[in-house]
Amino acid sequence: MPWTPIALGLAGAVLGALAAALIAILEGHELLAGIAAGAMVVNGLLLFPAHLEMDR
Repeated sequence: MPWTPIALGLAGAVLGALAAALIAILEGHELLAGIAAGAMVVNGLLLFPAHLEMDR
């Protein structure tokens, strides 16, 4: 299975969620910032197995 595109997609999703969280914080939307932070955590956790598979 080609893990590089999967890992790059997940890393992009983490960075997108980070940007969304920062914008939400700057705009004063705590709920949206929390949701974006949760998306960052979930995508980061999904990225970890892809990292392990890439090392094989």
